[in-house]
Amino acid sequence: MEKAINRLRRAALYVIGNECLFMFASLVVWGVLTMGPLLWHQEKVMAFDSYVLIPWGCVLCVRLLESRPFRSGRRYDVAVLAVLALWVIVPFALRFGLTKNNMSSWHGFAAAYFGIYVSVSLRTAQEREHMLDLAAALFAALSFVLGAAALGCVAGVKLYGAYEGVFGFGVGADGILRIGQHHNSTGMLAMLCTLMCLIGVCRRRTLLMKAAHLIPAVMMAVVTVLSQSRTSRYALLAALALGAYGYVACRGRLCSRLRCAAARHAAGVLAGVLVFAAGYMAASAGTDAAMAHYERAAAGQHVSAQPFGLLAATAAAEAEEPAQQEENVTGYAARGAGDATFTGRTLIWKNLFRLWRENPRHFVIGQGVGRTGSRIVEGTLLEEGGSATAHNTYLQFAADFGLIGFALIAAFLGLLVAPCLRVFYAGARSGRMEDVVLCMIAAACLIIGMMESDPLASMRFCNVVLLFAFAQIMGRSLDVQSLVQKS
Repeated sequence: MEKAINRLRRAALYVIGNECLFMFASLVVWGVLTMGPLLWHQEKVMAFDSYVLIPWGCVLCVRLLESRPFRSGRRYDVAVLAVLALWVIVPFALRFGLTKNNMSSWHGFAAAYFGIYVSVSLRTAQEREHMLDLAAALFAALSFVLGAAALGCVAGVKLYGAYEGVFGFGVGADGILRIGQHHNSTGMLAMLCTLMCLIGVCRRRTLLMKAAHLIPAVMMAVVTVLSQSRTSRYALLAALALGAYGYVACRGRLCSRLRCAAARHAAGVLAGVLVFAAGYMAASAGTDAAMAHYERAAAGQHVSAQPFGLLAATAAAEAEEPAQQEENVTGYAARGAGDATFTGRTLIWKNLFRLWRENPRHFVIGQGVGRTGSRIVEGTLLEEGGSATAHNTYLQFAADFGLIGFALIAAFLGLLVAPCLRVFYAGARSGRMEDVVLCMIAAACLIIGMMESDPLASMRFCNVVLLFAFAQIMGRSLDVQSLVQKS
């Protein structure tokens, strides 16, 4: 009995003190369980967030204070995050009060900064590698389930839960694949799952285990493409191009014979460009093939297909208006490259700049989380949707926390440039391609941040994965520096 109790205690302590499990649980809660068809149990999800995730994040932060490396180490990145956390919490607590919404947001930033980034980066190399293996396995399992369900909906041209929430699970009337949330969120989640599964492909040793991670990675890459989220598609292609550049420039057999470093890097850049171009053409061909498949499925319907809403006419109306039927049947169309405003984003940015000119004080000290207001979407395509975000994580951070907060987060990202470059090239040269993939994840998230507000946004799934990757990169960078100094 005593042995069983000790095992349970050790298991509980392992779970509570594992930052990887906290990161994954946060991603599942905010990226999966909040999907539209699951709105019927949102109260339970929010209760899990309030009574499990929030205390869990607090435990990770408090546990960090007792860490010897945290007390003794000199880390400028940690110092910048500490100042940023104080700026995010103290002035805005005085301005807007200790409301539940504000406190939840502040906790989210603190848990992401310290509970994930600082805590993971202070772990030993063995502990971090264990976390990488665990994260890759968890993402592979999640990707297999979500990918199989999503691609099953594509094969059958199905849509589930369309009337349970704003977004259903499957193929909508517009030919866009969604997993119960906005197509951009679908693309971002699928892209992150793809890259996290690639870590498992790099780290596993047997062919069977590599396949167990590669298959879900390919499935979620297809979901990224069929979500027709241009931001996620381009970010994934850019990440793959970056990985191709690193492999060819630093490890490729052909380039290893080139003595000139400039020639090797030129070959790597060419490989990256080719991967991006080939991926873009493959994604376009895949999207067109999916549209044709949807058209054939819609043409085979004899009555109104309520789940996708393409055939609005009844069987009698179809017989009377064949031309109209043909027009409806061919209603699927792939999203193009986009307009010059990036679906109204540039107009939102102009509105935000105008608000800052009208009130420079808010530009300096910020307006607080969720207080930017709907004025920034006036006159844009997003006005009817009720969205009030800047659709740019950097402008959003400046809007929420002012020029001071933006300067602090920019300083933090600036301090990570050298570690990312060090780990990227060291990993490519030594064959630790999982280190290269971590840098690919960071690059993809930062690229997405140019068009979406999710990266760097508290406990959003993009931010927790980004900070987990940054923590792994920083820890690995410190290991590489230590090895160089010893040699």
